[in-house]
Amino acid sequence: MKQYNLILISLLISFSVGYRKQKRVYTDFDRRIELNAIKQSIPIDDHSIFFGMSTKDGRFWDNVFPEVKGMPDSLANIKYYYSWFNNIQALYQSYKAGVVHKNDFDYYYNAWGADTADCIPEYVKTYAIIATGQSKTGRKYFLFDSNNDYDLSDEVLFETSKRNSLNKKNKEHQPYKILYEKVVNKEIQKDSTWVAFDEFSGRMWIKFCEKTSASFQFDSVNYNIEVRPSGFCLYTGGTTFTLTQSISRQSNTYDVGEYVKLGNHYYKFNCSTDGSKIFLTKDDEALTNGSTQIGMPPLAFKAKSCSGDSINFPSDYKGKYVLLDFWATNCGPCIQEMKDYYIDIYKRYGGNEFEIVGVANNLPHELEIFLKENNIKWTIVADGEEKLIQKEYNITHYPTLYFIDPDGKIVAKENDLRLGKFVSTLEENIKLN
Repeated sequence: MKQYNLILISLLISFSVGYRKQKRVYTDFDRRIELNAIKQSIPIDDHSIFFGMSTKDGRFWDNVFPEVKGMPDSLANIKYYYSWFNNIQALYQSYKAGVVHKNDFDYYYNAWGADTADCIPEYVKTYAIIATGQSKTGRKYFLFDSNNDYDLSDEVLFETSKRNSLNKKNKEHQPYKILYEKVVNKEIQKDSTWVAFDEFSGRMWIKFCEKTSASFQFDSVNYNIEVRPSGFCLYTGGTTFTLTQSISRQSNTYDVGEYVKLGNHYYKFNCSTDGSKIFLTKDDEALTNGSTQIGMPPLAFKAKSCSGDSINFPSDYKGKYVLLDFWATNCGPCIQEMKDYYIDIYKRYGGNEFEIVGVANNLPHELEIFLKENNIKWTIVADGEEKLIQKEYNITHYPTLYFIDPDGKIVAKENDLRLGKFVSTLEENIKLN
């Protein structure tokens, strides 16, 4: 018996050692790193972004938002607030059901640069819902649809005055867990997330409090990745990846499609639309293909400018400083910054050492009058129809800015260039050269 036990222990140890040896360590030989990510709740902090929720207001959206039942009869002045997890699916299913007119669908489809390839005509419960009401004594209450059945009769009633503050200093506050439906491979699946609500400035606001994370080894060095969606739990444009090395504890943040150098090769970040899968794909042509990150060449594109010139970006501008500006005529800050900074700086340096390339989310006829009235002399591309360039750059807001040096590399981007900051960046670099 004792001999049998020794044999059994020996086998278990051998199995354990063998199992550890089989643990995958990625190397330069791997073309693709694919990780299964775990979803987690994140705390509310000063960097949390809240999105405004919608109400029924007599527009066609009233037909898109679901009917909700089960509000307590004891409450008056009831208001319902809605926020979708997937706006494209919500609009598409309503259009297919015949409750949204084609003109309305086409307008928002184009405005959003929507892609319905992953949508289905079936009804998907892709909404977060909260309701508020007032008691006879004047106290205000709220409840939310935690189980995604559009019925509030089984939900907990919270008194607003006793609701935990969304200020991070209140340690008692935790985001609420709710269910919702999503479409994966053309099938409806249930999922869950965490949300926080707040009411201010006469509106109801929602914050999606989730991230996904995974760990891996590359050349025996441990790494951890945290992925945060831009909002609404869609891990598409605006998603960020934070990669932390275990030894140095150094963290760097990347956008979708950007690169990290592991070993001697560049790997591109991407993930599934629900964040459950994280991908790092080796790209031996990274320095040729370009990226949206500092230190890399920008993504190349060919287009025809509003003046009829064919441009090949960025090769046509090698040897010059370039401000790449993604903007739109209905973007107030874009127009204001053009008038305050672009026109003057282009008069001083444009054409010789400096160029501006503007990619507008507009159709050509929408730009024609605007460019003449504002005496715009630099290159403008109309990208409002198919949005090919904007999709390539994962543009989620305007203005989005990139500053490229004469060697063809991005040296600054985003907020570091806003409100005329690019002017000092340009002039400092020109003086150095």
